[in-house]
Amino acid sequence: MRLTVLIPTYNRAALLDRLLDSLRNAAVPEMLRDAQVLVIDNNSSDETKAVVKSHQATFPLRLEYCFEPSQGKSFALNTGIYHARLANSEWIGMIDDDEEIDREWFTVAESWMNRNDVDFFGGAELPLWQLQRPKWMPYPECRGPLAYMDEEPYLEKGGGFQYRHGAPLSLMGGNAFIRLGVFEEVGEYNTWITDNEDSELYERMLARGFHGYFVPELKIYHVI
Repeated sequence: MRLTVLIPTYNRAALLDRLLDSLRNAAVPEMLRDAQVLVIDNNSSDETKAVVKSHQATFPLRLEYCFEPSQGKSFALNTGIYHARLANSEWIGMIDDDEEIDREWFTVAESWMNRNDVDFFGGAELPLWQLQRPKWMPYPECRGPLAYMDEEPYLEKGGGFQYRHGAPLSLMGGNAFIRLGVFEEVGEYNTWITDNEDSELYERMLARGFHGYFVPELKIYHVI
């Protein structure tokens, strides 16, 4: 099974270093031992490239670096998709540079990539607090601004985790897997969108009849 994990990044070298450490320490199933992790440097001016280089010699998977000068996450992701095609990948995974993955992230992902009825899937995004939560912030009700997504609210609504129009959740690009062939049908990320590019692609996938699922066991931790 061929997998390329995309990490678009812009001027977050210190956080990227933490993310790569979490990828290094994650369990990787045998079927994913030839997966590649691709860092797309979206015109950074900090030490992003040096951080990637510092990890490459001892990284358990193929760790690659590429540079995308056109500013914007959609440009960076489309560049990553291009490189995934060159690598003959079947799936792409996507994580953001201000996250850390759960140790079982690859293991959970592999089990879902092996299913014939799945075209895309996403998972839980849990807060990793680096400061004291402000007392005025309603929590956990204030999920959206924190990119906080877990299974609890949806279990209370009946436990249905298949993505669909009108569902109380959608695919979030900070923790997502999509079959590469889906992009041949729906197109890539729209570069004229400066925010919510994930939601726009998600709606196109549903409109074309692709099947996706929310997987609560697929966890990342979002640095706050």
